[in-house]
Amino acid sequence: YALDLPGFARSTRIPFPEEAEAVEAAFVSALERWREGVGLERFVLLGHSLGGFLSLSYSMTHPYRVRHLILDDPWGLVDPIAEEELQQKYSLLFRSILKIASRFKPFDWIRGTGPLGPHILRRSRRDLGRVFREDFLDYVYHSNVQNPTGEEGYFCMQHRFAWAKRPMLHRIGTDLNPDLPVSIIYGARSWVYSLDKSVMELFSGARPEGSYVGTYLVDDATHHVHAHKPEEFNETVREILEIVDSSADMTYCRAST
Repeated sequence: YALDLPGFARSTRIPFPEEAEAVEAAFVSALERWREGVGLERFVLLGHSLGGFLSLSYSMTHPYRVRHLILDDPWGLVDPIAEEELQQKYSLLFRSILKIASRFKPFDWIRGTGPLGPHILRRSRRDLGRVFREDFLDYVYHSNVQNPTGEEGYFCMQHRFAWAKRPMLHRIGTDLNPDLPVSIIYGARSWVYSLDKSVMELFSGARPEGSYVGTYLVDDATHHVHAHKPEEFNETVREILEIVDSSADMTYCRAST
């Protein structure tokens, strides 16, 4: 199953609260209602970027519904860094992009292009055009010119665009079931991964001793690992699912790949 969360793509554009914790809870509640409607009891949950953040939150709220959690270049794990460190660590260009991005919703630029949007999107995202058919970019455009309630929800949860107001590294040690196995996939050239390249080690260290954490770094892949390196991504996911299928007793040991 691949689902569109409320407020995104072809799902209903519901209004969201204005507090980060309440927005997170609303997304998690929607995911649980979907699970009930489909009739799944326990399942492998895979989430990308914001979806990874929300998949972690869902797993904390409904710990016995998820057999294995796969995080695809997840956003919102590490702590925001102080302004002084930001100036020392990152270029003026990167800081300027962050400053601008933190003031707007992610796809405001698409909505601002008007009828030229599809053409501009094809030129600016040729990477996706090489992987998918061009009409996929038309789908991206028309999905994101709708009422952006999902983006508004994300806007309430983000801090300076790149970080979360409620980062996960402080929560997984106490709120995430220690018996739940987690696999993390990052792109080596991802902007999320570049925020703190020790994120996978930090994640493993935040979990109790004996909790399974599988880590995978895909060479030359950017934030959209599944789009830029689909064969490598699919092979990694298949490898993870083989671990799930071969572990009928759901007993795991800590591992790093």
